[in-house]
Amino acid sequence: WLTGFTIAGNGELEIHGRVLSPDLLPSYIQRLNQEQVLAGRSFARLEMSRPKAEPVVVADKDKNAKKAARAPRFLEFSLATTDAAKPEKTP
Repeated sequence: WLTGFTIAGNGELEIHGRVLSPDLLPSYIQRLNQEQVLAGRSFARLEMSRPKAEPVVVADKDKNAKKAARAPRFLEFSLATTDAAKPEKTP
């Protein structure tokens, strides 16, 4: 699912989202590349990361509360038409 979408003044775009099945992300990118509105652009950067485990309170069989960390089931991704790691050249 998408969590953010940015379009810069120069037409560059960045998509942020989360995915339960990372193996489906390449086909999503291929479908995006087939969209007429994206004609002439290509995605130059893809970053994927696992979110930090969030602390949760769980009760054991004696109803004693314990803190535990639960890792999210999803991965976060960022997809952009520019490579943010490379600074733009000035004329």
